[in-house]
Amino acid sequence: MNPNKKWVYVQDATLKHPYSATMYMKFDKETCENVFLESGYTWTKIDGPEEPDNWKYDASKNTLDMYGQFLFTITKFSADTIYMVNQKNRQKAYFINFNVKSQPATAITIDPEPLIIKATYPFTFKNANINDPQNFISVNDGINAKINEVVRSGCNSPKYNPEQHIAAFQLRDSLYTLYVVTTNGCPTGELSAQVLFYNNITKTFIDNSYQYKLFANYEYANNRFKPSDLRKRYKINGPDIEKLDYNHDGVTDYKFTRLWHNGTFNALSTTVLSVAKGQIDTLYSKEVPYPVTE
Repeated sequence: MNPNKKWVYVQDATLKHPYSATMYMKFDKETCENVFLESGYTWTKIDGPEEPDNWKYDASKNTLDMYGQFLFTITKFSADTIYMVNQKNRQKAYFINFNVKSQPATAITIDPEPLIIKATYPFTFKNANINDPQNFISVNDGINAKINEVVRSGCNSPKYNPEQHIAAFQLRDSLYTLYVVTTNGCPTGELSAQVLFYNNITKTFIDNSYQYKLFANYEYANNRFKPSDLRKRYKINGPDIEKLDYNHDGVTDYKFTRLWHNGTFNALSTTVLSVAKGQIDTLYSKEVPYPVTE
């Protein structure tokens, strides 16, 4: 933390300068203090227990510990912005260099950095660990913007809402990386996932995506995907997303398995997708009905 910069803590996406911030943090070795922007006076707690003023950065874990009470994972650095995720509530946060004398009185806007979690094949939602900061990863601005766009579009909202976005799970392969963007409660109050295909060579997303509906498959609570009663009844325990060479042509294909449910009818739905000439191609799709049970 550069002690010559005025670091203002921001927890939302927009900080209106200079009126939204009244204090900045002054860092000195392993201590820090709050300073009023206008007067330069330090903030002193009048009543209550004395709070520690120490901070610590762990380079091996890429974490920032503030006062022994707030632990952040650093996801990205820039010259004047530090991007972070609060490990306790998973909210995005930032430290912004706030130079009162040199900056104009205009809004400083930061695109929120979505939560992206490194995952592996075969992938099953119930085993996804979104509580371990060691799995949090940072990607380039283009990928972040695409994920934010998918969340806004899927939730019919002009603004990215981190409360509706659970996480984007990154499944990396040699040619394509899948980003499984999961949302909760929008637009129909159901769990849903949009699968994006990213070309690792051209550094671009292909034009279309795959809608992977999680309705009747999982419930989301306490940062966990809990299998539904129907999945348990039909003993659906296998992977949700796998990679394979379906038609034995040496090209990786992607298999998606889920419970298909419409209220009265249940089936095991299996879809195998391939990517050809920048488009998703369906190689196989079948629904096998489960017997009607009382």
